[in-house]
Amino acid sequence: MREIDAESWGGEIARLGSVVLQTYVFDVSGIELHAPGDVVSGTQARLLQELAIPSVHVTEPREKPDEAAAALGVARVAGADLRDSDFLAREVRGRTAFPAGTRAEGAALEAMRSLPGAMFPVASRA
Repeated sequence: MREIDAESWGGEIARLGSVVLQTYVFDVSGIELHAPGDVVSGTQARLLQELAIPSVHVTEPREKPDEAAAALGVARVAGADLRDSDFLAREVRGRTAFPAGTRAEGAALEAMRSLPGAMFPVASRA
């Protein structure tokens, strides 16, 4: 996994206009920002700077995204063990889709807990 500062990332994408990714891209907390096949535009790259995200982490060829996320501190947590305000690191699909970055609270937390045997990639523990 390589770390790229947000300014360089945004500058290259702005120079090219947009890029189609061939790897996974995570923020420093381990939340998946993009997956292979995603198109990233200059507008999306500028959002990193506006949100004060200092850098992104890009997986290497053949590197498994779960291993990369784990290296950034992502833990797999059973639904029953989810805490109010945990953040999902990657998208989880069940009866409902929960995108990366979803905060486990209220109805979303109850829906996640109701998925039998589900394990959730959690980027930030409450």
